Parts: sequence; structure tokens; C-alpha cells
Amino acid sequence: MISLNPAIPLLLAAVFVVAVHSNCPEPPRFNFAELKEDYRNTNNFPVDSIVEYNCRSGYVKTYKSSLRCMANSQWTTTLEFCKARTCPHPGELENGRLIILTDLVFGATVNFTCEEGYRLIGTAQRKCVLEGSQVTWDKEIPYCQLIPCLPPPDIEHGTHTGTTMEEFNYGTSVTYQCDAEKRGQVPFSLIGKASIHCTTTDNVNGHWSGPAPQCKAVRCEQPKVNHGKQLIGYSPVYTYRSSVMFDCEHRYTLKGSSVVRCNENNSWDPPLPDCERSSCDDPPVIPNASQDHSHSTLFPAGTVVTYNCERGYELKPGISSASVTCLNDFTWSKHQNFCQRVRCPYPNIPNGKATLRYGSRKEAYEYEDRITVACNVGYALRNIETRYMCQDSREWGPPLPVCEPLCERPPSISEGRHDRGRNRVFFVGSRVTYSCNHGWSLVGASIIQCTAGDGGIPHWDKPTPECKEILCPIPHIENGTFEIQEFRFGHQFNQIKYNLGVSIIFKCNHGLSLKGSRKSICSDKGTWDPPFPVCSLERCSSPPKVDNADPEEKREFRVGTNVTYSCVTGYMLIPGVSPTVTCLQNLEWSKITKICQKVHCLNPVIRNGKQITARENETMYGDVVEFQCDFGYILKGSKLIECQANGTWHPQVPSCIQAECPKPEVQNGEVVNPLDEKKQYNVNESIAFKCSPGYQFSGLWYQMTTDSLNVTCSANGTWMVLPTYSANGTWMVLPECKKQSNQPVCKMARESVKFLQCGVPLTELITLLEVQKLYLEIKKLKQDLLKPQ
Repeated sequence: MISLNPAIPLLLAAVFVVAVHSNCPEPPRFNFAELKEDYRNTNNFPVDSIVEYNCRSGYVKTYKSSLRCMANSQWTTTLEFCKARTCPHPGELENGRLIILTDLVFGATVNFTCEEGYRLIGTAQRKCVLEGSQVTWDKEIPYCQLIPCLPPPDIEHGTHTGTTMEEFNYGTSVTYQCDAEKRGQVPFSLIGKASIHCTTTDNVNGHWSGPAPQCKAVRCEQPKVNHGKQLIGYSPVYTYRSSVMFDCEHRYTLKGSSVVRCNENNSWDPPLPDCERSSCDDPPVIPNASQDHSHSTLFPAGTVVTYNCERGYELKPGISSASVTCLNDFTWSKHQNFCQRVRCPYPNIPNGKATLRYGSRKEAYEYEDRITVACNVGYALRNIETRYMCQDSREWGPPLPVCEPLCERPPSISEGRHDRGRNRVFFVGSRVTYSCNHGWSLVGASIIQCTAGDGGIPHWDKPTPECKEILCPIPHIENGTFEIQEFRFGHQFNQIKYNLGVSIIFKCNHGLSLKGSRKSICSDKGTWDPPFPVCSLERCSSPPKVDNADPEEKREFRVGTNVTYSCVTGYMLIPGVSPTVTCLQNLEWSKITKICQKVHCLNPVIRNGKQITARENETMYGDVVEFQCDFGYILKGSKLIECQANGTWHPQVPSCIQAECPKPEVQNGEVVNPLDEKKQYNVNESIAFKCSPGYQFSGLWYQMTTDSLNVTCSANGTWMVLPTYSANGTWMVLPECKKQSNQPVCKMARESVKFLQCGVPLTELITLLEVQKLYLEIKKLKQDLLKPQ
């Protein structure tokens, strides 16, 4: 036996596996393509082998139609390399619609459906098929036809609206109606739906929506319900679908439907209801008692009604409650009188008595018994009420009174009276007020009061007052007289005194005036009212004050005196206003208004100048105005003027004259150009000066080293060289020429280009040049400032 190496079987198995996995499976099959004839009978497809496809009928090639076996024994990824051919549009369907679910290509199907009320005639589906070498639709396009119905059925005793129609298609409706009734007959009623219409359930065949109605003569009996009442639906005849509504009488309940209708069987549907008893009648009336049933009007079986005794009554002894019950037969349980009157205590009246009507009395007094109370002699009731009644509260109302002791009637007085003349009784605490007749005065206490005193016997606490006649003293007035104006009946006159109410009139002697009231009356106090007047000289007080005015000086201001006012300084009389007041007969001054107004000055005008402190509107007394001339002009006069009290200006308004400079005089100097000399020079005119031989300009270095200087006529009419300060701190106007020192050396220094030969130190020479430069700059600045603006 030959022994094999164990590794050999494993090696063979590996070779087998490699051999198996080196081929691809059969190529895939497609519905749009098929293998070419050369590859159909081949079973071995090694790696890198290629198969090719042909497009099936109805398809057209779009991509490369071959597959290759890859090293993993799988075919390359498949693409849809054959595309189905496209069919033309299948056509539109009138009264229907086309349903397309896919692209219109070979093998696709489309469906047709009709609108509601139409049925499809023909096939409902078409398919895109191959016909020769082209694709087309396999069947004819269908069409939609209206769904028809058979004619509607006729009915007995009625007609419908379709009698003139030839066709009855889907949606057509007809309406039935019954024939008119003949006189004396019951009218025909339409039983069922009046209208039916053509419809369908299978979208193919038409039928009517319901059976045709019927025309019948329907009449129901008059509806009657015992203990019931008909609410609506009254009619002498009840025909088909007539309706009636019922309700039951009070304390009856409806059993059944409240509404019934007459149906086609000449009967009421649902059946007529019944009214059954459901409550007792009103509870019985119990004398002097009221029911407590919360105002209910229904009393079902078992209802308990409780009674309450009315006002002034109470339950009889032995009865704890009063009630009745509605029994099952809807009658009330037995009952009796429950209540009796309440009683009041016996009326005991000290110092008096209580009696019923006609003076009778009772042993017991009940509710609503009325008594009258009367006091014994010397006693009386304080309240006017004398009748009292027994109340429901078991008490007397009002409360029983007390007979109180009385004082005697207060005495009368001569020429007077008291305020209780009509009173007949005077209780303790009563007050009486006395007063006297006109012209008489009360002496004593005006009020007396009834008091019980220590012994309890009523009496008046004070003596009765008296009335005495009122008289006034004889009137008197100095420097005047009086006379009686009024003398009333009952007023007696004598030489000493005057009676109440007498009035007198006062009059002053000639030339005097009355201060106070002209009339005075004798008052009830025995004095004259108002007090006597005084006679004094007829004159007014000091004249009234007037703004900005003073009155003329006078010592006395008798009636008719005139006082004239004059305005204070700075004010003047207002035209048309009187400055005079007069002392009138009533010793008052006549009215006077504002008479003075402030003085105004005319607005001052100055030519070639202007005001620099002028008011905006006007100038008044005391105002000060300041003037300023224009450039090139000089102010002649005062620059400040003031408005005077007489309306003029002081000093006078100034004037502006053109500025001119006189011929300048420089000692030891002369004009460079004699042609420039003249008597007057205008503003900004300049002339050149030089010093006489042996002299030089004094001052700063640039003056000392200059042969000539220009001076200019300034706007204020003066000559100016430079805006340069002199040694004393004032502006230098004209130059000065002083005796020259070291003239040859300085002349050489001026004429020599080399300034060092003059013996001037270098530092000072630099300063000299800087000063000269500054001078030229200042001179130019000054000329710019002097130019007219």
C-alpha cells in the first residue's frame, strides 16, 4: 500500500478551488436585451472573457452592449444600454380623463376613465406595442357617453315634470305633484319624495334615485287629549303631514310625544299622548295662617306644606307644628285651625285709667285690641297720643304712657305775653318765654320753667316779669338842628324824652356839612340808631395822588374848589386830558385818570457817523446817546448827549467833519520835496522829512541811522510816524531833530557797505538790522490799517 503525503489532498483541494473561482457564472438576462447567438450555448466564461448583447424588439441601443468577466469572477457593472422606444400621445378623452403612470414608451399602459355621469364605451386600457419595426398603441381610443335612465314611472292622481322630455340622462330630475282636489273632496297629498333624479351605482347603468311618490287622500280625526290643550296646529281639517303640539293642564303631566303628525295611513304618528294627574290642588286655606311652600304651584304626592301663623297669632297650646301632606290620590290630609291671637299684659295706669271703646274693660287683652288712656285731675299725658293697641310682640304700642303732674297755667302780664298762650298743660321741665309789646321793655327773667321742687309739687322757678315803656333821650347836635319826621300812633311826645320808633332828621347850619346819617330812630334799647351825626366845615380831604404828577398847593378844599396838577420833571401832559379835579357836593373829588406821559426826544441823526448806544424804538427823558464818526471823519462837539425834560438834546447833536492835518512843523527839520508842502493834508497822505545839516533824528537806532522819515496824516487829524512808544510811554507823533554827534564817522557808517568800519559791535549791528526790518513791517501794517474799509 502506497503511503501519501498528508499535504497532497490539501494541495489538490486548493487547486480545485482556484480552478472553480477562475470562471464567471452565466451572463445576466435582461428584458430589454438578449445574448448574441454566439454566446447562448457557451457554459465556460473565464476571466477577461467578453459577452455581447442585442437589443430586443421595441428597444434601441444607447450604450456599449457588452460585459466582461472580472478577476473576482463577477461581470462588470450593468447599465441599461437599451432604451425602450417612445409611443406617440395616446389622445385626449372628451368628458373624461387620461391616466398616465409611466413614460409613454414600449410596454407602457395608459388608462381611461369618464367623468361623473358618463360611461366608458370601448376598452379602458391601451398598451404601447411593437408593430413591425415601430411602436404604437394596441387598441382604439374609447369615448364617454352620458348614462341614460328609463323614463320615470307615472303615478295615479298625479303628474311629473318630465312628460315633455325625450331623454333622461344622468342628473336629470323630475318633480311630482298631485292633481287638484274637487269641491267637497279631501285633497290629494303627495306621499314620498316629490323629486327623484337619474343616478348610477356602477357608472354604467342609470336608475332613478328612489321610487315615485303616491297621491293619496289622507284625513286624520280631530286630535283630543283629556286634561290637555292644543298649543299650535289648530285646523278644521287635518291632512297629510299636518302637525299638532300638545301640553297638559296645570298639575297634569304629558305621557307620550308633545308633537304628532298626520301620516299616510290616516292616523296620528306617534299616537296621541295622555295627560295624567301629577299634583294636588292648592293647599287648603287655614284661618290666620300662611303657607310656607316657597311659592311653588305644583304639589306631587308626598309634598308637605307647612303653615306659619300670621302676624299677631300663635300656635294653639298643644300644637307643635302645623302642616298638611299631599296623599297618593292627590288629596290633602285632614287639617284644623292651628292659630289663636297673642295676648298683652293688663294695662295698669298710675294716676289714670285705660278703657276699651265706649268705656268698657276686659280681663284679658288680645292682639289688635285698642284702649284709650285718661289721666286724673292735675295730671296729663306728655304725648299727644291717647290710643294704644296690643301688638304682635305681646306689648302695647306705643308703650303705655305715664300720667305726669302739672304746673298751674303761667300768669299773664300787662303790655306783654308769653309763647305758650294756647297750651293747657305744663309738665315739669316746660319753659315759657315772655315778651313785651312794641315800645315796652321786659323787666325780670324772660324765661320761667316748671320744676318739681323739693316736695315734688310742680311750680314755676322764677317770679313773673313786667313790661315797662321804652323812651329815648332828647336828641342834640352842635351847629345844627333836627325835626321829627314820623309820629306814630301810641307814641307820646314830651319835652324830656321820645318814644320807641320816633325818627328825627338832622340838618347842619349854613356852610357846614353833615358827617354821618341824616336820620336816626329811637330803638328798642332806648338809644338812637344810628348815632347822631356831626356838623363840620364843607371841605374835601387832600386831592388824590396821580402818577408822575403833583397837585398845586392849597390849604383848604371847600366844595367847588379846583386843583390843577402839573407833571413832574421828565413827564408832560397827555394831549386832550384835563389836569384838574373838583371838590364835589358829596365831599368827594371828581374822577381823574392818567394825565402825564414820559417826555420823548426826537431820534438824533448824524451824517457820516452813527449812534452806538441808541434805543431800538424811541428815546425818552434821561436817555444818553453816544456817537461815533465814520473813518476819515472827526467828531465836532460832544460824543455823549442826553434827552432833557423839555424834549431837547444837551449838548447839541454833534457833527462829523472830514479829517485834515495842518502843515507839520519839525524844528531843525524840513520837507524833503518842497513840492509836497501845502496848508492842509488829507487822511493817509504822507510826506518825507529830513533833519537840517548838523542834526539827526533822535530816538531809536533806526531813526538815528535814517536820512529821512515819512509821516502820515491819521484819521484823527494828527501826524504819525510809526506806532512807536517814546521814552515817557506815549505814542511818538512827529520826529525830533537833535544836534548830531560823531557825524563824519556815522555818515561813513551809513554810506559804507561795511558797517564794521563805523565802530559798531557786531552784536549791536545785528540788532540794528532786525529793528530796521521790524520798522518796515510795522510801517506796512499801519498803511494797511489806515486804508478806508
